[in-house]
Amino acid sequence: MKNDYKKLNSESSIRFKECLKSAGMNQKQLAKLTNYSEQHISSFATGKKPITIPAAMAFSKIFKVSPEYLLCESDSKTLDEREKKEENYEKLFDEYSNGVLHLAGYKIVCKFISTWKELGLDELYAKTSPKVSPIQFYFYSIPDELRNKIQFSYEVIAPNKKGFYCTAQELSELSEELIEYVSFRMEQLEKRYCNRVRKGEVAPKVPESTIITFPPVYPPVSKPEGNPYCLSSLTHKDKYFPDSRFLEK
Repeated sequence: MKNDYKKLNSESSIRFKECLKSAGMNQKQLAKLTNYSEQHISSFATGKKPITIPAAMAFSKIFKVSPEYLLCESDSKTLDEREKKEENYEKLFDEYSNGVLHLAGYKIVCKFISTWKELGLDELYAKTSPKVSPIQFYFYSIPDELRNKIQFSYEVIAPNKKGFYCTAQELSELSEELIEYVSFRMEQLEKRYCNRVRKGEVAPKVPESTIITFPPVYPPVSKPEGNPYCLSSLTHKDKYFPDSRFLEK
């Protein structure tokens, strides 16, 4: 626990110094703009003292970053950056969920607002211009106090062709459980494979062998020729596979 605290404090001081440099300021100039002394600011920069929440709030306004970034509670420097990452994660999460359900024989027909009538959105939509599409209504015409109460559900077709409904929360929990299980099984395989490497049970690589390298992101982006993967011929310089990082004890 103590080592984790030191590591976190060190990372926080690194971020603080990077932001100070990006702002084109030194510690003396920052001290003049805040209620903190040069000595106090120096202790933040060196990691001798942890950056407090009030200090992070004060510095974030000057550095134009989020307080959470300085406190190492988020890797996103700004709120816009964090929202974009969350949006991308949700999109990727939906793609994974849909892919797994499709492989299991289930088809998601649509996603809809299950609290449509309960919140009176049907009456509100009826009062809008006929030229306004449902998607435009959702993004631009729903008051914030109602938007925060919206709940979504999915219409799903089972392998037996029967349809049913489930909430977005239930489907999200299912997807998270699947991801946790995949992580659990992959950790088991990793440990088993690493042990085989340490015991010398893995055959040496064949020099000049051809392997397939998979894309670093999912879903893979298809190349012009339609092949989503990157085929490469690599010369294996290491004696064993995987590389020596897995041999560390």
